[in-house]
Amino acid sequence: MNSVTPDPRLPLNIDNLFRLKLADYLSEFARSINQAANLVLWKTVAVSTAYTAGVNDHIIRCTSGPYTVTIPSASSMNGKRIVIKRADSGTSTLTISSASGNIDGAGSTSLTTAWQSRELFSDGTQWLLV
Repeated sequence: MNSVTPDPRLPLNIDNLFRLKLADYLSEFARSINQAANLVLWKTVAVSTAYTAGVNDHIIRCTSGPYTVTIPSASSMNGKRIVIKRADSGTSTLTISSASGNIDGAGSTSLTTAWQSRELFSDGTQWLLV
């Protein structure tokens, strides 16, 4: 991956102390951008038994039910989405529950057919089915 490198091209009549300070700020800014570019903002996990999702989980691929996937509380995931995908041809029930709060006003939701999925969005109070 490419890195950001500051290249300040400043007029020659700028005070030297200001020039040095600006170069420091630009270098720090470049470091911050490079660090942010290396962060894992979301991840995909594959599960085949009961699973408790983490705050960075974005897509959860599920096989070999029946079991429960527990998603984080809506208050800890405000503004985030989670997709839970049934990735098999089975017909057993896969239950999705929240560690705290409701999912579309109910205590849980289920995937009951092969290849079914649910996308959930947290409004900070509860999970909403999209």
